[in-house]
Parts: sequence; structure tokens; C-alpha cells
Amino acid sequence: MRLASIGRSAVLRPYVRLRPYTVRAGLAALPLLSLGLLCPVPSLVMALRGRGGAGWWPFAAFSAVLAGWVTELALTPEDTHGPLFAADLLLISLSMVGASVHAWTAWPRRSGRP
Repeated sequence: MRLASIGRSAVLRPYVRLRPYTVRAGLAALPLLSLGLLCPVPSLVMALRGRGGAGWWPFAAFSAVLAGWVTELALTPEDTHGPLFAADLLLISLSMVGASVHAWTAWPRRSGRP
């Protein structure tokens, strides 16, 4: 019985190492796949995982970006040019690319690993 558990753990060992990277990649892809509408979700997951008080600041920032983007979307006419277009582009970029980069780089690491 003990040999079976050793063999099973040897078979599953690569998948155990792969799982944190797949979760991290999934959370990083979420803002891109949702076109920025779910940008606070990765930082919320990281904050709930126990990063302390510092983990809630990115969640608040990305929530503010999402609120600003939705407000700008509601108030901006269809044909935008100039500064309104630049503001839309900045908010969309922050909600998609900024949240993805944050989710990929700020994922909590184990203390024993670099």
C-alpha cells in the first residue's frame, strides 16, 4: 500500500509543480479575455490569499480603473477624437494589460523559492 502511494506521488509530482503556474496564467489571461471588465478579479484573489493590507491596494486601484472606464464609456459619444479617445485608450489599456501584468508579476511566491 505504501509503494502505491509513493508511485502515485511520483506520477503526480510534475502536475503539482505545474498547477501554480496554470492558475497564475489563468488569472493573468482573465482581464485580456474579458476585455478589461474583470480586471479587479486577479488582485482580489491575491488579496484574499493573504497578502495582508498591501494586497488590497491593487484591488482598489483596478476597481477605480474599472469604474472610471465604465463611466467614461457611458458618457463618451461614439465618435471620439483627441483627449477623449486618449482617455478611453488609457483606461482600456490599464484595465486589460495593466491588470494582466500585475497578475503575472505580483503572484505570491513561496518563501523557499526565488
